[in-house]
Amino acid sequence: MAPDKRREKASYTLAQHPLDRGFDFFFGFDRSGTPYYDSKILELNRKPVKAEGYLTDQLTNHAIDFINQDKSKPFFLYMAYNAVHGPLNKAAPKEYQAPFNSGDRYLDYFYSYLYALDQGVAKIIEQLDSNGQLDNTIIMFLSDNGAPGGKPFPLPANAPFTGYKGQVWQGGTRVPVVIWGPKALVNGGRVDDAVISSMDLMPTALAAAGVDLSEELDGNSLLPKLKSAEEDNRQLFWASQLSYHWGLIRDAKGKKIEDKSTAEPAWAVRSGEWMLRYWADSKKTELFDVSTDHAERQDIANKHPQVVKQLTADYKAWFDTLAKPAGWEKRYWQQLEVK
Repeated sequence: MAPDKRREKASYTLAQHPLDRGFDFFFGFDRSGTPYYDSKILELNRKPVKAEGYLTDQLTNHAIDFINQDKSKPFFLYMAYNAVHGPLNKAAPKEYQAPFNSGDRYLDYFYSYLYALDQGVAKIIEQLDSNGQLDNTIIMFLSDNGAPGGKPFPLPANAPFTGYKGQVWQGGTRVPVVIWGPKALVNGGRVDDAVISSMDLMPTALAAAGVDLSEELDGNSLLPKLKSAEEDNRQLFWASQLSYHWGLIRDAKGKKIEDKSTAEPAWAVRSGEWMLRYWADSKKTELFDVSTDHAERQDIANKHPQVVKQLTADYKAWFDTLAKPAGWEKRYWQQLEVK
């Protein structure tokens, strides 16, 4: 039998397929994006399958089928829509496209793709309600990162934040999360500006299901915070090469940098109102008070040397616990070490 070309091109490595990582069912694809019509890389579990209609609807339908498989058992559903990731080159189905007429074709495509996602989430919630499962379900909804930069058409950006997807500015890392659940677990109807991480969602789901969390996990359970708006002094850390190609950044000679694997790295610390950031290319450390300076325009590192010193020490303590990344060239990784 001739090998299937789609499977040959799959990018799963080191047993990273969802079925090798604890999931019992999988429908989707293994890239950051794929066409919304006629995708060639869809899989049902490990079997290549054909695209059927509009991909957002197909994902929704599979999610609903999964929910309906056994209504008596608890479940975990990770619903990773590709919307509103590109390509945005074809109109959504009429029921999603019709409400939008801004005068810009791509902007209308964007809003219709987002509307289709909204309607998909609504259908899932309606199914949970119909099954009598809604009042025993926690729903957590968020984006994976900020919007890309350097867009050739007027899509929504990250204002008021500076930066974009792939950077350690708030425009790349700060996104809202909506959490809904039964009153016994979630004290709803409020906005909380606490700093949390997407890594918290798994521990939260496990804790809600009564799973023992004695084993160390990346992330914290949010159940205590969801029950009461308790304060915490949590710190978050980032260390990465900057994905310049998403922002169409050019080097000193004017050449566009396409490959993020050759981009210079940076690290950052978020601690309370402070955001400390270090750029390896310029060897510059900046400090911002993000409680008032949302766009991070006023570098106040010189005014608060003790804060810079403490947060740098905190970053070093965190960084020194990390294993060396498999996908980085050593020269980039070493630039983020604090001696």
